[in-house]
Amino acid sequence: MRRLVNDPYQIVEEMLEGYCAAFKDKVELIGEMKRVVVSKKAPIKDKVGIIVGGGSGHEPLFLGYVGDGFADAAVIGNINTSPSPEPCYEAVKAVDAGKGCVYLYGNYAGDVLNFDMGAEMAADDGIRVETVFRFVHFPISDSAVEAALEPFSGEGCNAYILYPADCPAFLRFFAAIPSGVPVVLFNDLPEDPDRLRTLRERPLTVYVGADNYDEGILAAHVLGARLSGMRNVLALLSEDSLGTTAAKRRIAGFTHAATEINPGLSVRTDFVAVNGKLAAAFLAARIEPEILSGGMDCIYVSTGVTHIASAAIAKVRRRNCLPPGTYPLCLGHECSPSDRLYLLDGTQCGYVKQDIYSQARAAVEHLAEAFLSGAAMQDVYIRSSVLINGGER
Repeated sequence: MRRLVNDPYQIVEEMLEGYCAAFKDKVELIGEMKRVVVSKKAPIKDKVGIIVGGGSGHEPLFLGYVGDGFADAAVIGNINTSPSPEPCYEAVKAVDAGKGCVYLYGNYAGDVLNFDMGAEMAADDGIRVETVFRFVHFPISDSAVEAALEPFSGEGCNAYILYPADCPAFLRFFAAIPSGVPVVLFNDLPEDPDRLRTLRERPLTVYVGADNYDEGILAAHVLGARLSGMRNVLALLSEDSLGTTAAKRRIAGFTHAATEINPGLSVRTDFVAVNGKLAAAFLAARIEPEILSGGMDCIYVSTGVTHIASAAIAKVRRRNCLPPGTYPLCLGHECSPSDRLYLLDGTQCGYVKQDIYSQARAAVEHLAEAFLSGAAMQDVYIRSSVLINGGER
């Protein structure tokens, strides 16, 4: 299916504006971030407000439910990204008619934490908000990967750009690729040494993506001199990063650079779930005693779920009325609208952002050059950038 996109960075905003313009007699777009679609009939007297929401990219899910007979508002996040707490709160303010509201959303850690924070903000205004969530889990199953790759097996492709899924089906597919066909392994590599050796020893196979070890070093440099006054850093892996090298190599690079600056620094590694209400709620509970005892100076998140740790810190901060400087700094990787808000309010001190566009372009150009000129293929590393409060570097 072809899509017309003006600006990839504004695709969600333009989609919401277009949707609300098309149905302007039924819905409107509100809120400071313009991420809340509200029924024009809301608030409805003596009715509990129903609010749905989650990441965009699954339309007409969420915003299509706003209207007669179901939802009064939908809170929309970035593509495959949970909405931030502020729009969740704005939706409650828009549709509450004195009977309170109900949140309905997918059981993802970011959604759970951010909608929960929106409910806390509403509670401060005396508005009751309850939650009904659905359990959604998409495991990387061997059969699913096999079915996805099956149309591309055999001798029908002249080259491949592959993200190496950590499962036997991917290895079977990879092993069946004819020896003279070039392959680009994109963005990550498997952690298992035998699987890694299988991929890397094949002729005409190269890696294009970020240098994850270097990304960890960049993250340590975000903290810079502040590391000298720290004693304990919690480095978080997400459960969905297990089996690949990126997150662990980032932690290795971060630990190396951070302990060079402060040899007495302790970097402890732990896991954070990205799917499951209890696991998400437990993160705030797990870190609260250490924060209150002064035993945690920083949380470094090695994957793109920094907003979960930031939301947990903010939850502990608000619950205990902690002043600035008495709760840990947070930094991590990638970016979401929530990350930008936490960057502005000081919870996050910065993050390292991959240039996925340049990585993808380099992968295609590398293959094209190999075909057109017969140039030898080699690994290509695309440097990531650093975003701190004040701009990108």
